[in-house]
Amino acid sequence: MNHTLAQKLLHAMQQRGFWSLAMRPLSWLYGALAARQRRRALAAQVTLPVPVVVVGNVVMGGTGKTPIVAAIVNHLKANGWRPAVISRGYGGSLTAAQPPLFVSSTTSTDLCGDEPKWLQQTTGVPVVVHRDRLAAAMHCLRQSENVDIFVSDDGLQHLSLPRNLELVVFDDRGEGNRLQLPAGPLREPWQGRPIRQPILGIYNCTGSNPDRIPASLSGEVPFYICERRMAGDFVRVDGLEAKAQLSGPVHVFTAIAKPDAFLAMLQQRAQAEGFVIEAIHTWPDHAPLNRLALPPTGGLPVICTAKDAVKLRENSSIDLSQCWIAPLTLSLPDAFWTAFDRALPSKKD
Repeated sequence: MNHTLAQKLLHAMQQRGFWSLAMRPLSWLYGALAARQRRRALAAQVTLPVPVVVVGNVVMGGTGKTPIVAAIVNHLKANGWRPAVISRGYGGSLTAAQPPLFVSSTTSTDLCGDEPKWLQQTTGVPVVVHRDRLAAAMHCLRQSENVDIFVSDDGLQHLSLPRNLELVVFDDRGEGNRLQLPAGPLREPWQGRPIRQPILGIYNCTGSNPDRIPASLSGEVPFYICERRMAGDFVRVDGLEAKAQLSGPVHVFTAIAKPDAFLAMLQQRAQAEGFVIEAIHTWPDHAPLNRLALPPTGGLPVICTAKDAVKLRENSSIDLSQCWIAPLTLSLPDAFWTAFDRALPSKKD
């Protein structure tokens, strides 16, 4: 789908206007079919010998889940767990007929998708990709005896996968117009959603960090604010150098779900440090930057996100010595980590 058209569609799905009114009958049909599928999946759900944490969202589009998955994995490692990540591998070419795939440093993003590759590089834990996340988990257990907990990147609606804890991530869109697809952005209703296991909510907002959770999200589920900032040195995409500041004109390459938030933080940093963003090049989320003919930059430095860098490293047409990752950090409050640890079953030695 055209990038601009996709953005307009997402905007229309946030409102209660003509689009939502026209799509209401399809929304009812979608809701009924999705509810029936959830009942069937729950009836067929099996158990796994290790706990599962699912990080997902009920709204369509990116809410910044994957960096939260990395933070969860690193927290588990620091507390003695031996986690593995399972992922659908969105944007990759692995088919349902193929066996689950362990992502390695040599796996192409064309096969596994950009986010699993980034998670493997960032966390160093086993990352297994398959459309059937339960199959991915079972394959991992057969191959990796040391794994004692799974973290699923997305998969909230993939109910064949059992879970001990759900982390539901919202961004500044909240519930949008509170209607289900295609009249609204909801994959499933949020208000009145049944609580079958512990659920923690995360309000993930970039830019000006909020001091309170939107009232519409609060209820039975406790919510916590995730703060995202741009801080620290720029890091060269090839990993060979870090630089405290850039100067002069630069280009920006990015293919992420919500580029506006990233670009706003980058503009603030440019004003503070004195470099100038001469051109901004954006593509749809998960676009194959490793295979695209990239626009010329005239030898100027290029700034991107860590997720973009995973694919740019595979594009032979770019000068990696002139390509820099803008450092994004996130933090969750101590109260979240306390609630997270309490919600997990006791760790087995």
